[in-house]
Amino acid sequence: MTDDQKLEDLRKRLDKENEILRATRNIRRIQESDAAKASSDAILEESQQRIDYFQNEMKKLLSKMMDNPGTVSPEASTSSPDSSQSQREPLTGQSLIAASGLYRMSSTSTLSSKPTPTVDLLKSSGAITTNKVMYKLRELTYKLDVENKVKKGSEKLESLGVGVNATSAESGERVILLKRALQKYQGLYLPDEADDTTPMAPGMTPRRPITGVLHVRVAGIRHLSHAPTRQDRVIESLATVKVDGVLKAKTNVVRMGSQGIRWNEDFSIPVNKASEIEIAVYDRQENGNAPVGLFWLKLSDLVEELQRKKVEADNAAAWEESNEASVHELSVKSQGSRLSLIGNIERHSSSPALDGVDSWWDLEPIGQIGLTFNLVKDVAVRNRPSRLGRQGAVRKRMGEVKEIQGHKFVTQKFFEIMCCALCNELFTGRGSQCEECNFACHQRCAEKVFIRCIAASNVEDPDEAKLNHRIPHRFETFKNLSPTWCSHCGHMLAFGRRHKMCTECPVLAHDDCSQLLPNHCGLPAERANKMMEEIRRSKNASKHTSSPPTSKRSPQTLPPGYQDQELGSDAEKNKMADDMQQLDLDEKKQSTIETAAPAYTAELTGEEQARANQQKQYLQEQQRYQQQIQQQQIESEVAYQLSQQQASVEAQRLNAQREQEELRRLELLRQEQERVQQYQQQQQQPPALPPKPKESRKTTLSDFHLLAVLGKGNFGKVMLAEDKRGGELFAIKALKKDAIVQQNDVESARSEKRIFQVANKERHPFLTTLHSCFQSNTRLYFVMEYVRGGDLMMHIQRDRRFGERRAKFYGCEVLLALQYFHQNDIVYRDLKLDNILLTMDGHIKIADYGLCKENMGYGATTRTICGTPEFMAPEIIEEQPYGRSIDWWTFGVLMYEMLLGRAPFSGEVEDEIYDSIMEDEPMFPHGFGRNERALLQSLLVKTPHLRLGSGPTDAEEIKGHAYFRDVNFDDVYHKRIPPPFLPTISNAKDVSNFDPEFTQEIPGETPSDYRLNHVEQGFFQGFSYVSPWMQQQ
Repeated sequence: MTDDQKLEDLRKRLDKENEILRATRNIRRIQESDAAKASSDAILEESQQRIDYFQNEMKKLLSKMMDNPGTVSPEASTSSPDSSQSQREPLTGQSLIAASGLYRMSSTSTLSSKPTPTVDLLKSSGAITTNKVMYKLRELTYKLDVENKVKKGSEKLESLGVGVNATSAESGERVILLKRALQKYQGLYLPDEADDTTPMAPGMTPRRPITGVLHVRVAGIRHLSHAPTRQDRVIESLATVKVDGVLKAKTNVVRMGSQGIRWNEDFSIPVNKASEIEIAVYDRQENGNAPVGLFWLKLSDLVEELQRKKVEADNAAAWEESNEASVHELSVKSQGSRLSLIGNIERHSSSPALDGVDSWWDLEPIGQIGLTFNLVKDVAVRNRPSRLGRQGAVRKRMGEVKEIQGHKFVTQKFFEIMCCALCNELFTGRGSQCEECNFACHQRCAEKVFIRCIAASNVEDPDEAKLNHRIPHRFETFKNLSPTWCSHCGHMLAFGRRHKMCTECPVLAHDDCSQLLPNHCGLPAERANKMMEEIRRSKNASKHTSSPPTSKRSPQTLPPGYQDQELGSDAEKNKMADDMQQLDLDEKKQSTIETAAPAYTAELTGEEQARANQQKQYLQEQQRYQQQIQQQQIESEVAYQLSQQQASVEAQRLNAQREQEELRRLELLRQEQERVQQYQQQQQQPPALPPKPKESRKTTLSDFHLLAVLGKGNFGKVMLAEDKRGGELFAIKALKKDAIVQQNDVESARSEKRIFQVANKERHPFLTTLHSCFQSNTRLYFVMEYVRGGDLMMHIQRDRRFGERRAKFYGCEVLLALQYFHQNDIVYRDLKLDNILLTMDGHIKIADYGLCKENMGYGATTRTICGTPEFMAPEIIEEQPYGRSIDWWTFGVLMYEMLLGRAPFSGEVEDEIYDSIMEDEPMFPHGFGRNERALLQSLLVKTPHLRLGSGPTDAEEIKGHAYFRDVNFDDVYHKRIPPPFLPTISNAKDVSNFDPEFTQEIPGETPSDYRLNHVEQGFFQGFSYVSPWMQQQ
């Protein structure tokens, strides 16, 4: 649709709404019934909101057309979106430019702001926006689908004689209300290509169960279209409160007064792992209560809104406190300090308890209801460790890999509702997913999968059952407006984005997943699976019936191994024995006839002689025929054995030839690499100096003295080593190749090397740099700079907690290091005290890049579940797509641990830690600083798009927080700030700043029994590297 067509469509919609508005006003003047007047008022209110919405969208479109003057038609320059039809005036060029310029100013400020919270989309005080329309469409479609299923279930029970007449009738009325609401928002929906590039819409996060006490105040309703009644009957209404479909409370029946319906009733409702609250408004009628309005809210969205209000209040108070202390800070700076990293001068008590969320909310299909919500979550009693301890990072790999039809299925735990790609049933919890193509299904369905993995080898198995159904899908792009799932990966399709839909069969998929679906258009997966089972069964049966014919000769003459193959069952053995016995009898009879023939023929007459000769000739022909058959069988058996032997010898010869070619190729690559390195070294030498003869030898572990073990990880260890040639000290990280290959982490090792090169590029002051890397037959080695001060985990275990100034100092340097990673599209994912080292001059350096993820700019997402359990963000645990905002969650956890000396979320086992992250809120002691509290609450927001630092400006959002108001980050980067703590050592080889758990071990390599073949060794080709500045030395 072109811009002119969109403009014409908007103009028609505006004209229609103006007609409705004018007609409703005329009807309102002649109405006498209170119910009729209330309905007209509600229609007027809704119509005015729609007019404002269409006018706003027209301004956006005109602004876009003004940026491209060639697209503005003459009609567009004479239409005004600013008033109703009765007040419309021609829009001049100046007013058009003014309107578009005004919108550009407002849109610029909007783009830099945070996304609209989900709760704000439910409030009636806000204007209708595109986000609100899309959110409402999604929620109404889902709600209508549920109500239709309830209605069908009630009708089935009613047909069986179960008394559910009232439930069935109410379900039908609720369906009518939801259909009216859905039609209303479908009329407001304006297709826009920009929807495909926007981030995930609000309200699309999974529903988290909430436990606690829910406080609800039902105030009243307004602008509601009531059920029709007799003219002399007063409107009476009531409201019900349901939690997850269970009735929890009910208001009194109240008559309509001068101010409408007013209840003003309070309810306290205990909830246990609940997800949704629903308020339904009913009108009292003679034959029962009729529903006239519905409102529902996810409790997780309510908790998010309460937390957001609390964070905003704390941030506002923190800025007020910072402004009050600004005079004192200036005086401190005037005394010669370039930067103040001290804590707050005064401490105020925490902000008073908030009164919850109070607003007028939209009723569906029309009307508004006044509600106040508050929720007090239950604090789970958990056994928390008294001190911080070390925890290893994890990379999710649940269970062993099962290879079925080329798929590498692993057991996954899904926190969202999934759809099995085989049986199309919804499931949650544990399922199977292919590591290669993301095909997802039930665990029980994984054994039945007949579709080969698209990422598997193209070599076909001749015995494989094939389904001769090659009808490709006819995919077309569509925008999803209902709760649907991908037919391949099983995840729910995002609302409002472009996906693929087959026009011939009910197959929906993501754009990427559509390329992985087989050409089985019109054939359901379950039916195709049954057909494949029948084909396999028939093939197996034909193998038994089509075996070679059995030889009628002695078993001793069969080739080795052939007798057991032919005589597999007792019945076949008995039949063969009878045939052999009959053959012996025939041979004895023939020999007897031949010996007695001369004497017998002398006594026979001529006729008898002819008959005897005929019989003899017949017996001879029969014997020759049997001999020919036996000879043919022997020849065929011998030929079969020879062909098998030749095929085996040929296969061995080809394998040996391939291995020799692979070895030659690897040797040529190695020689070529050596020549390139020699050429580069020659080019780097100064041309004025004569070439010096220099040994070209590789770096090996024998070039170092191993002095101590500094740390251990999943795949290897870090050791302190001394260079035998120059006496320099390095930290060598040794990784086992067999573990890397078995865990399919070869690319991760290569990525770690590339990230070291990014850190080396600018020699960032707060990132560990790489000296070189090399490999042996069993291990990979990273030779890194040795940071002598130990890690922060060792120091915080000694000191229990860091002071406010020290924690702030380390936090500023970590913030700059993470910002550098994000500027290079890298997500760190494993920030913790164990991975932050302390130099001898008191500054920090981040180490261990094993879990970093590349190509992660703003808006990019990934799904890999990895990290340290206590530091994992909620979206990682829920297996949702996540971006670089997870680093700011871990930064918040890090700051919490440095300031308070304990973890904000903890437990004795992993599952308890995950439950704590998903359900608990961080606790702060009495007297904790307001700035610190505001920062931590802004970082530890469970909703990713509301988290501090989640916007396009990334770290600049955090730098602008009140906590960092007195920080000059340029001084931090250039190390101009005197450090608050300096580590001490007795000599250069002193390892007292590292954990004795590691340093007490004897340095060395653990022997490995696994030997990599030449193909696996080829995975690590080109791993060796020497940093540029080391080559210059």
